[in-house]
Amino acid sequence: MKRIALTPEIDNWAHQFQADMLYKTPHIESSIACKNLKELISKISKGWLVPLDITDKNGNLQYAQRNPTELTAYIKKIKDEYKTLLAIHPSNFIGKIREFERLIDTNEVCMIELNQIQNANGVIKPSKKKFFHELLVQAMRYDYVQSKVFPKYIRLLGIKTCVYCNSQYAITTKSGESLYQLDHCLPKSRYPYFSTSFFNLQPCCGSCNLRKSANDMLYGNSFATIWRENNEPDIDYFSFLLKDFSLINYLLSHKKDDLEIEFTVENDASADLNSLYRDYQEYFKIDSLYAEHKDVAEEIVWKKYVYSNAYLKSLHSAFMAWTKKYDSELSRLIMGNYMNKDEVYKRPLSKLVQDIAKQLHINFEQKDE
Repeated sequence: MKRIALTPEIDNWAHQFQADMLYKTPHIESSIACKNLKELISKISKGWLVPLDITDKNGNLQYAQRNPTELTAYIKKIKDEYKTLLAIHPSNFIGKIREFERLIDTNEVCMIELNQIQNANGVIKPSKKKFFHELLVQAMRYDYVQSKVFPKYIRLLGIKTCVYCNSQYAITTKSGESLYQLDHCLPKSRYPYFSTSFFNLQPCCGSCNLRKSANDMLYGNSFATIWRENNEPDIDYFSFLLKDFSLINYLLSHKKDDLEIEFTVENDASADLNSLYRDYQEYFKIDSLYAEHKDVAEEIVWKKYVYSNAYLKSLHSAFMAWTKKYDSELSRLIMGNYMNKDEVYKRPLSKLVQDIAKQLHINFEQKDE
């Protein structure tokens, strides 16, 4: 919903994460993931088989051994580039995907099923099937990253809300407990090599994670990550607005149900941006979700029309005398949310509050009467 500038400090955190995954003991490289991947190569080379959708005349599913070369080459590439993959920047995602697609097509990766064939009394029987991508994700220790390693980085990033809907908390406690789900911007079923990449992991609420599922969210020829790199403009392409006629109706009736909140895209949006906007609406049901927050919108309107300059000056004087804080903190006190656009992910509904306050020309700079 709001892109975060990929600063040198954040890049340093990504490399700290990389070190956490590579070094078990100081000065001793001990990547458990690389060992796991090496073992997986060995297992597949020695007899992991893939079922073919072919039956004999009796209706029994026939199994044919798949040439393991393409699978082991794919795994070897992940193992060899594991360090790079941990901290790869989003701008390099596309190039890396093309490299892996030379080995196995992205759309095929999630469908490869492996069985270890057992010969019992001369009869070939398949054991429990496993998906290729699941074995890769397991070998790369995603569960460990999710539960033990990444929560402290979410806390460092200061992200406390779902990055998709901004309406639910995504809290990491001081003890490291994560009260959110970790989504892969690029789904791990199709891009397993990015399953533990720092910049591919995004905290979100369970509802958004379920709705997005394994879908790609694209912006043109790139992926719609939460990261803004290099000289990319810091532009809010999506905004929340009160429909003009609904505001007029509310000012006449003072009934909050007359207010209508609209999730909008800029008027001259490109086809790519409109496509991303439609994805947001389809996956996350933004309009329906925010229609339940009319009470928050109503309170913003109250503050617009009730708070006089005299009252704000008095509040400002008392606030500064007691806290020695800045106007930005005073704005947070009055609006009940963070008003700096770089702090959108610090509290739920901050994007809504900021956008409607901007629409209504609300500000708390001191003015002469």
